[in-house]
Amino acid sequence: MMNFNHADLIVAGGGLSGSRVVIQILNRLLDAGKEAGEKPIEILIIDRFGEFGRGIPYGKQSPSGFLLIEPADQSTPKEFRDWLSLHYKELVHEGVHHEDRLLQAWIFRYKEQLESGQVDELYVPRKLFGFYVERLLSQTVQLAEARNLAKVGLMTGEVTDVEPEDSGFTIRLADDSSFHSRAFVLATGCIPRSNSSGLSVDEGYIHDLYEDAYAGLEQEVARRAKAFGRKLDILIAGSNASAIEAIYFLSNRAELLSVVRSINVVSSSGYLPGGVFEGEENEALTSGGQRPSAREYIEIAARFVAEGLVTATQAKIEQIDSRADRRLYIEADGLEGKIELTADIVVNCTGAGRVNRTDSPLISNLRARENHFKTNASLRGFQLRPNSYELEGVDNGFVIGPLLNQDALETHVESILAVYRVAEELGNALYQRLSETAMASKR
Repeated sequence: MMNFNHADLIVAGGGLSGSRVVIQILNRLLDAGKEAGEKPIEILIIDRFGEFGRGIPYGKQSPSGFLLIEPADQSTPKEFRDWLSLHYKELVHEGVHHEDRLLQAWIFRYKEQLESGQVDELYVPRKLFGFYVERLLSQTVQLAEARNLAKVGLMTGEVTDVEPEDSGFTIRLADDSSFHSRAFVLATGCIPRSNSSGLSVDEGYIHDLYEDAYAGLEQEVARRAKAFGRKLDILIAGSNASAIEAIYFLSNRAELLSVVRSINVVSSSGYLPGGVFEGEENEALTSGGQRPSAREYIEIAARFVAEGLVTATQAKIEQIDSRADRRLYIEADGLEGKIELTADIVVNCTGAGRVNRTDSPLISNLRARENHFKTNASLRGFQLRPNSYELEGVDNGFVIGPLLNQDALETHVESILAVYRVAEELGNALYQRLSETAMASKR
């Protein structure tokens, strides 16, 4: 990789948001061409997992078989749906996914719809969308570099600090390396929630399912079932999208499901995503205007509810402790007062953290620079300039993705279509900024 110690733009986060911003900038460069004497714009994308174009939801951190939570026509751009119909055979035979049995099964199940281009109502595997964006990023970079319009570096590493300076930014990584840039985009995804319990995987507490692509849950279920010599009781803390995905994950792994006695979903709402299941006995589990969910997820969850495997408890968890018997004891505030629950494994599915409640070194360091990175009122991100994605406290520093979220749901930038919309606007703004004499790399 060429030297990017002094780049025009550094993007922290190479998932969907960061990649779409870069794709938009490069497309603008390709449309405009280049005047004689202009140097190519230098862009460096830094991603913690090296999942460029994919990120956590659409890459290797999400297990095989995970789906988009809305039908394709409601959740993806038309160009992806057209591409899917055109290239689905190629995806099977290229070998990229040859070990992904659930993806293979999905493609076989919907073979007729894929061949006929009738994909609008399908809940598509997330890895397929990730593969599409990854390829699109690669192709767009190659075109821009071939015409000497841009030089784009892809680096695996964890950004831990951003220091604003008169001439731009110094970006620091966990390995103590640093890079300088004239502009900066924060595209690191959801704020990780702090582990207030202090418990670890070895104690039966799974704080972050995606940190190791569900390996912690898989290994701990097998280990504890063997050690205890019986079936396990699992408690899922929180009822957002990852809660129903955790249930779906277990359903597709017979060796794990066979050693599970119960799954209790504990949350302040008492609901699961996906709408109301049939029957009044299930209403408390799924009503309340929760987020949508994939049809396959809902079908599995409904069956488990009917079988008595999955139950719901409406309560707010206050504390989780591990005791000598190796079980976990959960103190919660229920509808009728304090209650105590027990489980062999607790899975955290409580969603994103807040700027003031996170174990992220990057977010903590940015918050400490309060003159530049001012926390917004919702504590979900940082204060921006009016009608802009630029940070209020620093020039040429921008934000995209969940860090744009406010309390109101319509402000959330997590869905694919929302990311596409914001990335186009931000990419256009950055193209203009990078094309100005002060920002262009004529040095």
